Amino acid sequence: MERNITLDYTKLILSFLVVAIHNPILTELPFVSNLISNGIARIAVPCFFVINGLYLGKVVETPLSVKKYLKKLFKFYLVWMLIYSPPFYLFGFKDTIEKSIVLNIVSVFFGYWHLWYIIGLMGGVWLLYVFKQRKLKDQNIIIIAVLFFLIGWALQQARLFLPEATGNLGSLIRANFYSRNFIFMGFPLITVGYYLKKGFLIPF
Repeated sequence: MERNITLDYTKLILSFLVVAIHNPILTELPFVSNLISNGIARIAVPCFFVINGLYLGKVVETPLSVKKYLKKLFKFYLVWMLIYSPPFYLFGFKDTIEKSIVLNIVSVFFGYWHLWYIIGLMGGVWLLYVFKQRKLKDQNIIIIAVLFFLIGWALQQARLFLPEATGNLGSLIRANFYSRNFIFMGFPLITVGYYLKKGFLIPF
């Protein structure tokens, strides 16, 4: 896909929104600050996944191209995991050393902090590739993507309706990586971008 200046500016704006999620602004106005950080700014990450889908092109159509794409992402991910590993291990979780070690191992598969996005992108692209290689109809792939997205959305909404849940259920709805991953977020939104570019959903 050729460079699109509109998308470039869009990504710049979305980058500022990502910052606003993690560093609330206008804190002297709680309602406005919350509206921005937990409302408007939350469109940033989904939009980035959609944009990644727009740029996929023929990446998911051949084993060689998807392997090259994922290899490049993995190298990028590995470098930053190594950079974040020491501070995450030392300061990320202070309860016990054992807990920190376990969470470091878990984080290899989900990424430290914002690096979950790279895992979400890699897994989402891989899953789209798998479905296309199985010769599923485009309509069926989109239906699967929508179903996965709705499951992830339901898990996130459960936090609002079951805030006092305990045990396994409480752990399930409060852990970000159960809903914020390549299955329930990466794959569905990448699929939207991919088919937008193909003109399957709407002309782009």
